[in-house]
Formats: sequence, C-alpha cells, structure tokens
Amino acid sequence: MNPTSILDCRDGRVLDRAAFAIRGRAFIANVGKHQSQTQTPNHEYRTTNAELPPWHAPCVSSQMDRQRKILIALASLFVLGGMGLAIVQRNFEFLYYGSTLIAIMLGILILDRRVRLPLFVLWGLMVWLILHLAGGMIRVPKEIVDTGMTNYSLYNVRLAPWLPRYDQFVHALGFFMSSLAAWRGIYVASKHALKPTFGPLLAAGLIGMGCGGVNEVIEFIATRIMPHTNVGGFENTGWDLVSNMVGCILAMILIRLMHEHWFAEKAQPQNITR
Repeated sequence: MNPTSILDCRDGRVLDRAAFAIRGRAFIANVGKHQSQTQTPNHEYRTTNAELPPWHAPCVSSQMDRQRKILIALASLFVLGGMGLAIVQRNFEFLYYGSTLIAIMLGILILDRRVRLPLFVLWGLMVWLILHLAGGMIRVPKEIVDTGMTNYSLYNVRLAPWLPRYDQFVHALGFFMSSLAAWRGIYVASKHALKPTFGPLLAAGLIGMGCGGVNEVIEFIATRIMPHTNVGGFENTGWDLVSNMVGCILAMILIRLMHEHWFAEKAQPQNITR
C-alpha cells in the first residue's frame, strides 16, 4: 500500500489522504445535522458509535458483533452439554433448571437486541451461567460441604464458616448482573435522559430483586413437582434473598460511580442509516 493512502474499513477500498479528509469533513457535517434533529418518541433504539467516523465505526461494531456470536455459541454449548450430561446422570432436577436457563438466555438476547447491553455485562451473565451449571452438576468431597447439607454438590460448598456458600455467591453475582442489565434497559428506554440518582438506581435494583424473586418461584415449583431437590428450606430461601439484595446494592453503587464510562453509550433510531 502506498504510504500516502489509507484503508477504508467499510468496504476495503484504499483512499488517498485528500479523499480521506473530504470524507472526514462530510462526517462532521452529518453528525451536526443529526444532533439538530428532534427524535420522535416511537422509534426503536439501538446502540451505535455515533462519535466515531463512519470508516471506523463499522470495524468496531463488527468486532463487538463477533464477540456476541461467540457468547451465544458458548452459552448454547454449555447449556445443551449440561442437559445432555443430566440425561445421562438421570438428573431430572437439572433438566428442569436447564429449560429455565434456555428461557433466560432468550430473554437476554431480546434485551440485548433492543438496548445493546455492555459487553462486560454479557460476559458477566455468561460467567454466572457457567457457575450455575457447575453448581448443580459437579460432585464434591463431603469435607468441604456446609454443615447439615446432605447433597454433596458444588452448590453446598462453604470453604470457611465466615465465607458465603457457593450458592449464595452465585445468587449475588447473578442478580448483580441482572441489575446492571436492567439499568441499561431503563436508561435507553428513557432516551438517555435518566441520571444515576437514587430513584432510578433504586428502580434498577428492585428489578434485579424481582428477577431474584422469580428465581425463588422457579425453585419452589421444583419442590412441588419433584420428590427430592437441592432447594433447601425456609432459611436457605432467606439467605438466597439476602444474597440477591447484596448483589443488587453493589450494582447500584457501581452504576452510580461508572455510569458515564460504561452505560451511557448513545443510541440512535434504527431507521437512521449512515
């Protein structure tokens, strides 16, 4: 390539520096035009890289889309592989939970399509999924299981009396990530008008707590349709809810501190094209 030429990421064409400069000036004028327009309330929103020049934004977007495809493939592989192992082990409780995980994955995909969740939130949900699957499938030595537990699965591991049980840690992580996803959703729905003040942050935290409540309902249904489960009793449910609340509060603090850096990416109506 000639040292005075530049590669256009959009279509692979080589531009000389004069053409590159002309395209840059056209982009700046186009951004000013879009900023002066008033957005109508009925648009469906998606995230774009409006602050980037048009020859650069498609490259960034394609990288992010590749990561999303990798996440979808990995999540599908883990869930389907776990359900296959559960069939071999005749673990009907896990088959039940696996079906609910598929529904959760579909919900995350729909939400991401509409509000473009930050990638670190998607990766966090992926980690939660793996830990959730491992907790129900991996058997552990009796010596590291919490006192009074008769099911020797990873979910019941407590490494020290002052540490949370594995199950409680997974609950806190899962609904920490749920609250972050909820914040992104309500922020985009407000057309980026919300600020991370107490009221909106509380709304995001309560949405996370609501997701945790749905999880407890799913576990309760498991106790009604199966004779033996690893759900535990009333005390276990109470600690699950406390763990959920801790995760949601931590998410509210993180949003308050890092909103502008991690969650405030602008969105544009889908019917506006470059």
